[in-house]
Amino acid sequence: MKKILGILAVSMALIATAVFTTSCDLTESQLKTIAQSTGIAASVGWIAKQDPDTNAMAMVSSVLDLVQSNLNEVAAGKTYTEVMAPKVTEFIRSDAVPQKYEPLVLAGSTAALQGIDMLFVLYPAWKEKEGVTIGIVTAFINGAKGGLALADDDPRIIKARELSAVSKKAWKAE
Repeated sequence: MKKILGILAVSMALIATAVFTTSCDLTESQLKTIAQSTGIAASVGWIAKQDPDTNAMAMVSSVLDLVQSNLNEVAAGKTYTEVMAPKVTEFIRSDAVPQKYEPLVLAGSTAALQGIDMLFVLYPAWKEKEGVTIGIVTAFINGAKGGLALADDDPRIIKARELSAVSKKAWKAE
């Protein structure tokens, strides 16, 4: 019963956010703020779940640099994941990423790319705003890189790890 209530609460929060952001016209600055916050959340969530070391986080940050330098390659109708995955995979399999880090860096990179794609799934009109899309993605990437740079004692990291531990424990109870 608690899980159902938890799922309902999260669902209601997502619906409220979607209604708010889709029922009013947001400025470009507001769109970028939402994107940046979403980028931070993607990184903090990955850190909480995977507990990467600073080397892995630096490598994911390098992947984000690669993505940012290739944003113009994403054509209409394509997702960032499908366009960037080959480049990201090539980078991860290169000498820049030691083999022991490959799965972890792939997971962090996937979290970031799917976060970008989810922004445009939730808010498809954002992708249609000519000249704004790259700014939104850049804001997401900057947020994600900022999340990767947070210290272990940052309250957001601490709370996310606590939440991850509670979630893991709750799912094992089933």
